[in-house]
Amino acid sequence: MTLPNLGQEFDRLVALLMQSGYDEVLRRFKAELARGRLSTLTQWVQQGFGRGALLAWSTHARWLAIGSVPGRDIMESLGASGQNWAGTVETRALAVFGRGQSPLEPPAYLNLLAGIAVRAGYHSGAEAAGEAGRAKFKMWIRSYSGRGEHRHWHDALNGAAIPASSKFVLPGGPNPGAKVDGPHDWASLPSPAEWANCGHALIYVPDATKEDLIRGVRVTNVPMAGPNIPSGANSPINKRQAVRMATGLAQQAGFQTDDASEYFARHARSAIAAYDESADRILLNLGHTYWSNAVAYARMRYEAGFWSSPDPMHVILHEIGHGLYLRANPGTSNVWPLGFLKELRATPSQQAGSGRLEWIAEVYVMRRLNLELAKDVLDWYLRLGGPEP
Repeated sequence: MTLPNLGQEFDRLVALLMQSGYDEVLRRFKAELARGRLSTLTQWVQQGFGRGALLAWSTHARWLAIGSVPGRDIMESLGASGQNWAGTVETRALAVFGRGQSPLEPPAYLNLLAGIAVRAGYHSGAEAAGEAGRAKFKMWIRSYSGRGEHRHWHDALNGAAIPASSKFVLPGGPNPGAKVDGPHDWASLPSPAEWANCGHALIYVPDATKEDLIRGVRVTNVPMAGPNIPSGANSPINKRQAVRMATGLAQQAGFQTDDASEYFARHARSAIAAYDESADRILLNLGHTYWSNAVAYARMRYEAGFWSSPDPMHVILHEIGHGLYLRANPGTSNVWPLGFLKELRATPSQQAGSGRLEWIAEVYVMRRLNLELAKDVLDWYLRLGGPEP
């Protein structure tokens, strides 16, 4: 799910903050640093925090019965949260700059901090709005349309909805398995490498049965019994094991694999693997974070509705499905066959909804893993000549 206007509002508030007091903060930064207090900086980031919190409230007022403006008690609570957050900023800035260890010069640091302040305020305001509106669920969403997401593990969570009091589990990146309240959970993950300039945000929604708001919610107790994995296994698989399992499965199906990490780095960084029809091989992007966190990554992609199974070997099975189908039907395009969309009520995953070949590959994975298929899905799969598992 995407709320592109939210990203535009983030940018607008950051721009306003950079125009309001930035020069004074920068001018006084070094002098206040020497005195061990950054009063001007803390007042400045509190402005951004407060504006972000009000943006979150007005955004949620579109679908929660909370009124367009927070009440006095909520405003006071958000103000206190802003003060506490600004105090944390001051402590961190004094520690880093005081030791002379900051990788950024003050101008670059303030530029980064402006965006962080607005988003931290939004995070706090969204939580307050969700509580006031008695929202039962929260959803991880994309806040910009068309912006490439360089954190694949964040993108994997796009569209995932969980109970409002629960935490998301990061499926990869520098903190795999970390539990966070949302994309901008400053408190849980101190490193800005995890949340700075993130293209996602958090919204609170009233009902997990409304498919237009919580697309992609899945039952999470599906068995994790994949190829060569004992039934019920939930232990992590390291990169070496994941690559060995994937190449073994490909060879069993009659496909060779190649490490094409350099190609993917230049042309398709977000891809994990791809079937090359011209060479009849499966190309692997071993630079992708998936390979180091296959179990968690696959489960998150499934729960977010992107993949049709939570199996850690979903990717290689998907590409095998492509290969088997295109071997039997060379040159087939990804265009939907006539009548397909009218007759089929639902697709097994978001990836399956992107075209004929993707749909066949996603259903192939489900058949391979003996997952239940709707009758109309199975009927169309057989009509299209989908490969037997």
